[in-house]
Amino acid sequence: MMISAFVKIGLLATVFALQGDCRQTVKPVEVKKEKESRMENTEQKNEPKLETQIAQKGTALEVNYTIKNNTTDKIYIFNVPWDVDGSGKFVKARNEAYVQLMNDGTLVVAQKIPKLPVLQSVEFREIPYTTEIAAGAEFKATISLPLPIEEFNPYFPKDENTEIEEKLAERVVFEIQYIRNSEDLKAEATAIEGAFSIWHPDLFGTVEMLESRPSPTAIKVNKRKPPFDDV
Repeated sequence: MMISAFVKIGLLATVFALQGDCRQTVKPVEVKKEKESRMENTEQKNEPKLETQIAQKGTALEVNYTIKNNTTDKIYIFNVPWDVDGSGKFVKARNEAYVQLMNDGTLVVAQKIPKLPVLQSVEFREIPYTTEIAAGAEFKATISLPLPIEEFNPYFPKDENTEIEEKLAERVVFEIQYIRNSEDLKAEATAIEGAFSIWHPDLFGTVEMLESRPSPTAIKVNKRKPPFDDV
């Protein structure tokens, strides 16, 4: 069972100095506009390539993706959301992706740094850990979301008073952010096997995103009421 947010915040105050500025109390302002997304299967020199297969498998929606690192150096993908368990140990979060149904019927499944809330302050900024992909290497993973799909945003937790409305998604899009290795980048191994904590002096101006092409679907989604901010 996960410990309370207050205990989690207390632990964060004493560890992970690498992400120092990003763990402090922050106001809902983005530091810099994100770089333009790279669409799935687009071939560009010195750019990673994303391939996805998105389909319903039994009682779950499965997002299978492959990232080919066609760059000349390592990249780090933000695919490991984390939490702290009852013993104070850092573990992979129960929700492995952020999920939101947009007004146009697009279900966004994202592994990235979620945007800050517009109308509220937060105790610390959620920055997922990363997986390293060597130059020329491939990384494959599967995200499985039980049906009906539950929206998830770490800044808007669901509780017993949360209202939902059943909606139908018309298409699914997968998004994943990454950062290139550089002299300014610091990557530190974490307690989670294969996961790295990232620090960069211009993190939000340096992170890039890969995006899949829309995959047509007809999937039931429990839409939050009222809707929360874009993830």
